[in-house]
This record gives sequence, C-alpha cells and structure tokens, in this order.
Amino acid sequence: MHPRAHLTLALVMLWGLRLLHNYFRRENWNIGKYEDWRYADMRASHGHFWIVTQFFAVSLAQHGMLVGLTMPLQACMSSTGAPMNELDLLALCACLGGILIGWLSDNQLRSYMLTKDKPLILETGLWRYSRHPNHFGGSSVDAILVI
Repeated sequence: MHPRAHLTLALVMLWGLRLLHNYFRRENWNIGKYEDWRYADMRASHGHFWIVTQFFAVSLAQHGMLVGLTMPLQACMSSTGAPMNELDLLALCACLGGILIGWLSDNQLRSYMLTKDKPLILETGLWRYSRHPNHFGGSSVDAILVI
C-alpha cells in the first residue's frame, strides 16, 4: 500500500474517533439509551408515514451522502504512482486543522451545555465566528479527499 493510502487511512480513523468520542460523551456513555430529539419530532409529526419518511429522509439520504463523501478515498487507497508531494502536505495540514477545529468546537459546546446560567446562544470561542464550527472543521477534513 502506498504511503498516501496509509496516511489517508490514519487521518480518516482519527477523524472518526473524534466523532465517536464526542457522540459517546454527549450521551454520557449510555450507548443507545437516548434517541436524537430530531427523530422523535419527525416520528410525532409524521405519524403513520414515519416509516416512509425515515427511509427516505434518514436512511437513504445519509447513505447517499456517505458514498459521495467516501468515493474520493478510492483514489487515495489505490494510489501506486506519484510520490507524496506538496499537495499531500497541504491536504494533511487541512485535515489535521479540521480535526482540531472539530475537537475544539465539540469541547466548547460541551462546556457551554454543562453551564447552568448560560446565554441562549453560544457566542464565545470558535462559536463567535461560526454557527457550526464543528461542521466547518468537517469540511476541512473533506479537503483531503478532494486534494
């Protein structure tokens, strides 16, 4: 396997571990005990059509997005040609920066959520600059897939 493939795999694993850790921590390490409030709201508002709604809006749409996001990995994982270069270094920096931004924003949001008398909207740290810095960080991670 090409060094680019090893690097890509390591970065994707690091990104996934950050997401997994944040999810488990948010659920207080009670795996599968709580349901996302958005799904509960959809089930309540869609009634008997919930089965159809969840198939198209949740299952099918999310799987399509996952396939689209991971398709560029095929090029990295099957690379046998050109040696690593400056573009790889740029992608590495963008990916590590995105993971760091996601980690920082997750921790800032967690601290905010654990605060008792808090303002309605989090407007400090990275959240001062973006409504969703964790999504911005994820977009930076996607940069490695494009480059």
